[in-house]
Amino acid sequence: MPNYGSIRIMEPDLEPTGIAKKPYVPPITQNIPPNGPLLPVKKNNTLSIVIYLVLGVIIVGLLIFGLMSFTKMNKYKNNVDSLINTAVGVAVQKTQAADDTKYQNEAKSPNKTYLSPSASGSVKIVYPKTWSAYIVESQQNANPVNAYFYPNFVPDVANQANIFSLRMQVLNVPYAQTMDQFTGQLSGGEIKIAAFIPKNVPSVTGSLITGAIDPAQPTATGTMVVLPLRDKTIEIWSENAAALEDFNATVLPNLTFTP
Repeated sequence: MPNYGSIRIMEPDLEPTGIAKKPYVPPITQNIPPNGPLLPVKKNNTLSIVIYLVLGVIIVGLLIFGLMSFTKMNKYKNNVDSLINTAVGVAVQKTQAADDTKYQNEAKSPNKTYLSPSASGSVKIVYPKTWSAYIVESQQNANPVNAYFYPNFVPDVANQANIFSLRMQVLNVPYAQTMDQFTGQLSGGEIKIAAFIPKNVPSVTGSLITGAIDPAQPTATGTMVVLPLRDKTIEIWSENAAALEDFNATVLPNLTFTP
């Protein structure tokens, strides 16, 4: 028989009761809260969302405010530019008008002078040099002096529809009789009559008539001065509203005659 050597038989550890001993396994412990097991916690994004929304609203508001401010500023700038342009245009127009007036006034100076015959009172009429004169002198006529004045050239004197810048007549009619022809117009309210004393002939008192001074042209208004000249009458008037400034500023202040 072959020799396999000695054989050692290992006996299992036995409990005192004769039961085999189990290997020791440490117990598994878990940290379980008193209210139950822990569940997975989800992150709360509500606060972040609110913050983002608030920031978004603020940004949009700022953009809208900036756009409105830019639009308002641009509109204001346009309005200011428009006002400036308007003001400049008005200033230019005023300057041009002032220059035109100055040029016209300078063009009228020095003035021209007309002197009637001594038999007709040596009436001196001063008028702008830009005016022309058409004068008829005849002692045999009912009107020894009949003068017409108008800028540049005198229109047809035979046409009663024409209106002149300045007229002057010496009539072979006494002053009182001449004034009688205005009685009807005065009572009808078509004219107004006031006393007039020539600056250079203070010893004479005449009349200043305004309104419809020519009965032949009731629609034409003007200003007339009627003055006594011995047994005659002097009539000086303007039917043209554009010439009233020259009539009042040049003609009447320089008027002289021999009473």
